[in-house]
Amino acid sequence: MRLQRVHFQRLALSYRTLRLLMLGSKSSKAGEKIRVFDAYSRVLREYLKAGSVAASNCYCRRIPTMAIHIETKSKGPASNDGSATGVEPLTGSVFTQCGVCGNLMRKLWRSGGHQYFVCSECEFVRVAPVPRREVLREYYDKAYEVDREGYLRNLRRDGRRDLEFLERLNGAGRMLEVGCSWGFFLEKARSRGWQVQGIELSDSAVKWAKESFALDVRRGTIEDTPLTEKSAYDVVVAWHVIEHVQEPMDFLKIARGSLRPGGLLALRTPNVRSVPARINGWAWQWVGAPAHLSLFSAKSLGLAVERAGFIVRHVATRRGDAHNPFLEVLRGGALRAGVHEWVKGLLKLQHRNGSNTVPVDKSDMGGRRSRILGRMSKLCDLAFFAMYPLEKLLDFSGLGPEMFLVAERKD
Repeated sequence: MRLQRVHFQRLALSYRTLRLLMLGSKSSKAGEKIRVFDAYSRVLREYLKAGSVAASNCYCRRIPTMAIHIETKSKGPASNDGSATGVEPLTGSVFTQCGVCGNLMRKLWRSGGHQYFVCSECEFVRVAPVPRREVLREYYDKAYEVDREGYLRNLRRDGRRDLEFLERLNGAGRMLEVGCSWGFFLEKARSRGWQVQGIELSDSAVKWAKESFALDVRRGTIEDTPLTEKSAYDVVVAWHVIEHVQEPMDFLKIARGSLRPGGLLALRTPNVRSVPARINGWAWQWVGAPAHLSLFSAKSLGLAVERAGFIVRHVATRRGDAHNPFLEVLRGGALRAGVHEWVKGLLKLQHRNGSNTVPVDKSDMGGRRSRILGRMSKLCDLAFFAMYPLEKLLDFSGLGPEMFLVAERKD
């Protein structure tokens, strides 16, 4: 990695706008900051596109030089067509732009070789740079799989309650579930009178849903899957999906286009402002790229859906798909202390093959891991029974590990 100074040429920035840009001032002139950021980012992209970073003099009113420090990874000279082969764009940069509110984001965590940034204005957390689409597709095809037993266990706890809540707001109608996994939630909704359709990226999950429940499930993402009708659904649900997508705002806008006027969008996603997230930091159970690219707080998620054309009807936090919060704090502590792999070996979630630690068969390991964590979570529920009111108080205060949000499409 080498550090280079980028000097921008002939950007007429006043002292006030420069201060807003560099210091992230909480001035009410947010639009001014966004325009300034857009101006400098266009110039930065020109430099990066050229495959090298030029150094030239910059003269701004009352400020002789503006320098932005960018760490770049050299991979060789630029290609003849001007594509950026010599620079990996924005890798290791000290800041990036928030995809929700447009303000600057600062470094927060580094996990698994990926850098997470946080927006000081709306609390949105994001991986930058975002992995390419082909990298993500290969990851989901070969390395990512939702444990069927754990998925069904969580659905039995929360699925009926969520359906009853949606039915109170809308009644049973046409439902599209994005990221429907094995189809259990769609099957439960169909049994209550809903007309259902699903979209899922995993081949094995799509096959299971079709063969086991005869559901109308299509393989792909909402961005690239053609739907029979636009603006036709009464409800679009996405349980733990938005944190996986490359562009959350695009995802929300496409979901809005799938709804009739007044239709409902229901989301469940990790709460980055939860107590376990604050304590564990990078060791939190839902920090992990390339699976989880975006993490929201109630503030950032509410702002995102409003900017996508919705009105927030309900938002709450709860345990949801998370571990027992006390178990999660212990798990995160073990990871930070460097004994997590030893604990996994003790629980026989890994086996030794010579000098290397190799995972056992993925499906067997996933089911075993889910069962062990489920039992440990129940033991913690019993052991910390007296702390149950505290957990409920945290949920009521918006500090629970999972968010549940329902928003209505504006006409």
